[in-house]
Amino acid sequence: MIAAVGKPSAGKSSLLNAVTDAKAKVGAYPFTTIEPNRGMAWIKVDALLELDPRLRSVPVSVLDVAGLVPGAAEGAGLGNKFLDDLRTAQVLVHVVDASGTTDEKGQAARGYDPVGDVEWLFDEIISWVAGNLAAKWPATARRHARTGARMADTLQAQLSGYGTKPALTAELVDTLGLRDSEDLEAWDDERIRDLAAAFVAARFPTILALNKIDHPDADVNIMGIVSKYGDDRVVLCSALAELALRKMAKAKYIEYVPGTDEVLTAADAPDAGLKPLPSKHASTLESIQDLVLFRHGSTGVHEVIAAAVAELGLFPVFPVASAQSCRGFDLARSAGAAGSSGGASSTDGPGLFSDVFMVKPGTTVRTFAINFLRSLYGDDGPGFGHAERPDGTPLSGGHVLTPDDTVLRIVTG
Repeated sequence: MIAAVGKPSAGKSSLLNAVTDAKAKVGAYPFTTIEPNRGMAWIKVDALLELDPRLRSVPVSVLDVAGLVPGAAEGAGLGNKFLDDLRTAQVLVHVVDASGTTDEKGQAARGYDPVGDVEWLFDEIISWVAGNLAAKWPATARRHARTGARMADTLQAQLSGYGTKPALTAELVDTLGLRDSEDLEAWDDERIRDLAAAFVAARFPTILALNKIDHPDADVNIMGIVSKYGDDRVVLCSALAELALRKMAKAKYIEYVPGTDEVLTAADAPDAGLKPLPSKHASTLESIQDLVLFRHGSTGVHEVIAAAVAELGLFPVFPVASAQSCRGFDLARSAGAAGSSGGASSTDGPGLFSDVFMVKPGTTVRTFAINFLRSLYGDDGPGFGHAERPDGTPLSGGHVLTPDDTVLRIVTG
């Protein structure tokens, strides 16, 4: 689950609409979004050369939650509701209004510097976690001392409500150098907040999506944000530009390849069956090309989702049922196969490589196979027998999958 976060009117709902088929309400006023909106984006995977594009798209769930304002951890705005909506997120996309046309509360402004938006948003998330921990800390500390529990177990009991896995908690304990004999009753609010800050950094990896890059003031604001936070997790985008292009393409005014700067009009491709561009659309397209596509190579919205997936280290795995297809790896024969994005197990001929799953680092063959078989047959289906690579090399159930394990033959037990 990817969660789009940020202050009101930053463009979170527009981003969701731009990368999914969702129809989230948008508006030029704060708190247009009250209930979280959900949509499904599609990530292309290129592991199998030139397979039909439909076989190389993997669904990724995206959540657009209510805007966050300073003081949210104390209940300002829709803060408590917003923060609770984050519990299911695996990675955050912080949508920042790079134009400087909205202040920290999402209200219309001129010349606002968004560089501070990044810091105060995470301060609010940290304050939310720290407040929850502090409220139960005395009881937690007494229980830890009384039972002599491992520090990782004590903290896991407090952090599991945020969707935290024990492995992450154990890593957090090691990173902070916490001992099992730690006297938690001696911890003050500052120590608890330090723990919350380290936890938030580990639990909620974040991509900065600098939106509205076609505004005249965006360049200066982008430079300020990159100068302070670096550019390793920054993606530039224009959600409204993507929406405009999609709308024109749907109306058959243009041919547009999402994620690129490739746009064709009736004048460019007379035989493509495109309608002549009305003057208003022509002006819009020219502006998008000049300010976004020609400068940045794309609208950036698909790169935002791809960066979020990459932040999690996910990689594609294609399960197949046929030993012959798996070992022969006949891509030429399968290249034109009209498969689906999920459903029945892959077999010889049409549908080969039709199933693809994005896998988390550390996933074992057994875990992957069991989840795959359940997706096909439910809880009453066949069990996992064994797996092998295309060359016939057997893999144990405990084998940890890597990006080299692109194709697996799954044999039921």
